[in-house]
Amino acid sequence: VSYPDRVAKLLAAFEAHPDAYAVGSAVNEVDDSDRLLRREAWYLDSPMNQHKLLHEGKFVTLLGASMAVRRELIHGLPQLVGLVEDNMLTLRASLFGQVYCLREPLLNYRRHAGNLGQTVFVRKGPSRSARRQRYERTIRMYREIADDHERCLRALPQLTPERRELAEQI
Repeated sequence: VSYPDRVAKLLAAFEAHPDAYAVGSAVNEVDDSDRLLRREAWYLDSPMNQHKLLHEGKFVTLLGASMAVRRELIHGLPQLVGLVEDNMLTLRASLFGQVYCLREPLLNYRRHAGNLGQTVFVRKGPSRSARRQRYERTIRMYREIADDHERCLRALPQLTPERRELAEQI
């Protein structure tokens, strides 16, 4: 649920940072009954760029529900295909410029059984079979993200050599 000033604050961030290609914010996580679970969740240290993505040691991304992107990330690039568009859009933004995240929560993010964390990363018991299913879903997700990244690289022959090299390492 977006707060009334969310769009204005995201637009102001784009204006303040002309190198931004994606801007998101922290969120307040709530449950099915809108009870607060976690304040200021999902903050991403910013600005984030290809160097940080490559050396962070883990894959970091803006939360899709909080993000706004420049149209270049959609128009002129291959269609988004896959389950986790926020990861793909974060990587796409890094091809063009920087990724920013506002520390101030600009929406309530509801946690429920349909969230990605409950489908891809769900742990349904300690059995070997359950762990294998979780790993296979996670691998599929990362392969879809990598495939999108590779399609974008092919669609952007004009990338500077430095950006291309970093993108290929990512």
